[in-house]
Amino acid sequence: MPQPDLLPQTIELVGKDLALPNAPPDTQKSDSEAFRSWLAGVIAWKIEHELETFLQALYRLDISEKKAMLALSNQTELPAPLALADLIIEREVQKIKTRQWYKEQQQRSTPPPEEGEELSADTWD
Repeated sequence: MPQPDLLPQTIELVGKDLALPNAPPDTQKSDSEAFRSWLAGVIAWKIEHELETFLQALYRLDISEKKAMLALSNQTELPAPLALADLIIEREVQKIKTRQWYKEQQQRSTPPPEEGEELSADTWD
């Protein structure tokens, strides 16, 4: 489950990456377990009605095909929708943390120009 401070970003990213028209109700934005349950419900519907589209979304999300197939074949302790929800949430949290890490690295390696100093095109030569 995502850390509470990452939950809003995770919800937003899941909605975007799965092309969900409706975000979870506002009451669930502060509760990761409620979000997980809501996402599992969405996944169950997608498996039932839009399986091919859902599988394509898993591919775009870079979810391990092996793990996804294990979840879909009910070879995990959890029902398929919950297992897939966990995989999706875990992957989205990894993406958020990676982006944060790269942003921090970029900020550390690129000192801001000193006051009065201007950057120009010939600075890069």
